[in-house]
Amino acid sequence: MSDEQYLLLVIWVLYMSECFLWVEKHSFAIILDWGRNWKFTFPSVFFGNSRGGVIFLNPLYPFATKVFQCHLFPVSLSPIGICAYNSQLLSNDGRPFQTGQWIEYKDINSVELFKNEVHINNSCFVKCKTTQHAELINDILLSVINITEKDRIIIINNFLYKMLNYQEAISIINKYNKLSLNLRIICFVWFLLLLFIFPVIVWQYGLVKTIIPIVLLMIYFALLISVEYYYLHKSLYPMSKEYLISNIIKMILCPPTAISANDKLSLNLVAFYDPLCLASIFFKNEQFGEYANKLILDLIYPIKIELTDKIPLAINFWHRRNFIDIYEQFLDRPNITELRTIEVHYPLDVQNKSYCPRCLSQFKLDKGECPDCMGIKLVKFGKKLHSHKGKINE
Repeated sequence: MSDEQYLLLVIWVLYMSECFLWVEKHSFAIILDWGRNWKFTFPSVFFGNSRGGVIFLNPLYPFATKVFQCHLFPVSLSPIGICAYNSQLLSNDGRPFQTGQWIEYKDINSVELFKNEVHINNSCFVKCKTTQHAELINDILLSVINITEKDRIIIINNFLYKMLNYQEAISIINKYNKLSLNLRIICFVWFLLLLFIFPVIVWQYGLVKTIIPIVLLMIYFALLISVEYYYLHKSLYPMSKEYLISNIIKMILCPPTAISANDKLSLNLVAFYDPLCLASIFFKNEQFGEYANKLILDLIYPIKIELTDKIPLAINFWHRRNFIDIYEQFLDRPNITELRTIEVHYPLDVQNKSYCPRCLSQFKLDKGECPDCMGIKLVKFGKKLHSHKGKINE
């Protein structure tokens, strides 16, 4: 293999390395697929571990915004206390490790915020994946400590509604698309030059004659993109400097990675918002209805919960029931499609006698548990399921 071929291979490998994204459990990526459609992608089971997995991004469309990330709320809240545990599952691959520690509001003496960590009584209670979630939890705790349980419900819900503010989320995405236009154009030009035009020039004139101007252009584009990235980051993330300096250093020292500056900037743009809120933005009506059903069913029929003490179980139960009410109010808003009936009317095969109320898989057994949904008992056909307005499993 010639020097020119080695150089081209190294450049492509460096660029392709930026197309692999690590996503933790209780999170997912919203990516633009090959057909230019948005889809929710969850951490890979085969290329990951108990904490998360790898997602492969589309290496084409450098001009387009093609990836966002979403994180589930890391705690359960109730009128009596808070628990560092969320029973929701975005896929059946299991939950990440959660401390499950809990505390009643009457026992809270101090609440402090350190970046994305919330400290209660001088010790770390929960570490969030976004500073926005940490700030929200901090504000809730400071607001509910010395008030009645009835008032706490109102305050908790007012704060949680912020994660379902789809108009605000759309506004943020539109603002980003407008402000990032120059960056996306520069990245697209850099993509064409580095991966297509430079190889042709090197093949035509040889590496020795072209290496110096190519290196100078690499430095120029790396600096240009880094400066544009810096100012956009300050505008879009005014309160957060997480990964800012490290990403800039990486782009300057390794210019091929600067092509994906747009992805780095958009990744956590709407990570604060609830999955149902983002589904209403990125999915069409039929897709949104199906995903809304899954979220509701997961709240009604959660896979086996690891909590054992009565108080944290009660906190989580109230939190799930409350989120169903919040989702119901969200789905009743204008411009939001109606939630389809959460019910299986008939078996797909005459031999099927039951189904799982959580994943809706059908079985030939009369009774038992769903093998995919640990702890969820099968339901016989003909037995009416609870709708999203009904009660939930304790």
